[in-house]
Amino acid sequence: MFRFNHSTAWGCGAVLILVSLGQAMWKAPLLRMVELNLCRSYYETQDPKVISPNGDVDERFCKVLPVQKELATIFAYNILFTALIELLTAFPYATLCGRFNRRTVLLVNVGSAAAGLCHTMCICYFYQIFSTRLIWAQCIYRLFGGGESVLLSLTNALIAETIPAANLSKALFSLNAARLFVNAASQTLGARLMQKSIWLPMSVGISIYSLVFPVLFLIIDPRHQKYKSPSEVATKVTVTVPSATIAGGEETDPLLDSSISSGPSSGPSRPAISVEQRHNESPLYMVWNSFTSAFLAVIHVCRNPIAAPTLVLFFWNELGHGVNTIIPQWASCTFSWTLADTNYFLAAQRAIAAITLVVLTLIIHWLQAIGKPAARLDLGLVIFCQSATLLGMFCTIASSLYTSARWRNVQYVCAVLLYMMGWGMNGALQSTVTRAIDPDHITLVYTGLNVAERLATMTSGPVFAALLAEGLERGGVWEYLPYWVSLGFFLIVSVLTVRLVRMLAKV
Repeated sequence: MFRFNHSTAWGCGAVLILVSLGQAMWKAPLLRMVELNLCRSYYETQDPKVISPNGDVDERFCKVLPVQKELATIFAYNILFTALIELLTAFPYATLCGRFNRRTVLLVNVGSAAAGLCHTMCICYFYQIFSTRLIWAQCIYRLFGGGESVLLSLTNALIAETIPAANLSKALFSLNAARLFVNAASQTLGARLMQKSIWLPMSVGISIYSLVFPVLFLIIDPRHQKYKSPSEVATKVTVTVPSATIAGGEETDPLLDSSISSGPSSGPSRPAISVEQRHNESPLYMVWNSFTSAFLAVIHVCRNPIAAPTLVLFFWNELGHGVNTIIPQWASCTFSWTLADTNYFLAAQRAIAAITLVVLTLIIHWLQAIGKPAARLDLGLVIFCQSATLLGMFCTIASSLYTSARWRNVQYVCAVLLYMMGWGMNGALQSTVTRAIDPDHITLVYTGLNVAERLATMTSGPVFAALLAEGLERGGVWEYLPYWVSLGFFLIVSVLTVRLVRMLAKV
């Protein structure tokens, strides 16, 4: 484990919080803007009198089925294309981190994300010129930097490398709680601002995103410092890499090599490579080497007895959470809420999840103080989070049994808030798995976890959009079809969780 670095840990935390703040400010306004553009197009042919002289359309007229089906389709494929780009770039960017400072990669990442937001804003503003579906092109910007998948994997890896393992779960839970509180506050503020002007929260979100750039300079990449020390460069040390070790027994990150061995004794030693030779490699060779290393990295992760089942668990868990992508639209159509109202509801969800994470962090701190082993506490957190998620989703479906609309709404809101209490599942799993893997493989495994999430996102976006459209069209109890499917995914997660917990208990 590398030297504890307060600047890096705080810098990564601040980056994630600012990104969450900027993204949350966009959610409801973007949904409303796309809905408005589709609504204009629909009523231009059906009933032009509905459109006001300034081009606005009352939101209650936009809840018709054709508009909502098109809205669900646009956002579903936007999620699909974005996740696909992030999936293709995740491991290549992770391997490039062996040659470039991770702070540099993060600078490119945040810059490309900001460019994508500006692109989306322009498409929505010039709706008379561009088709609304051109917002899908924003995913192209993620080729430069890798998108949110790379951002999360690199920042989480840097935090894990600079914080002692015993404190990692508390740090991740505290960070996630802070992000959720900020998310809730940002969505509340965004809902208030969009009542004045729909463009105001979008402009504020872009401004907040720009604050990430100076914060990135607080981050110091410990691996970059380790391999690029002045004494190493001055003497042009020659490094011989047998499998995953360097001469003298010190471990090195397999991401820095163009091949990854499966064990300490597998395969012959690589030829000696000087630091000067590594720096003089052509950019084209470095990119090709990154892609080949990415392919071998996938094989390496899949062969790890702990990482492989964790990746599968992450995939199914994120697949179940795909229902979150349609909650605002579903609640708006089913309960006749405005999108501003749904934004307040989403803010309440984030606040409940944040409070739960804070309470769990305090409980962990107290139990560690009285001598409870941190590894066992992490396993307990995994079980608690999964139980809360499963129970919340079951109660959400049970709310459909109420004949009274008032009580149905009340139980639905309470059930979704209960479901959000299990939001710390991924953080608990990351902390648990970190203990069972080689510290030098953290970046690789964390990238794999984010790739598993993106694979699930690619699948869940179109699936839940289709389920939403089918449920709205059939009406009645069929409206809860997305939640039934989500419950099925979480039942699979429960089985996988039990198996993983038993496996980790033996480590």
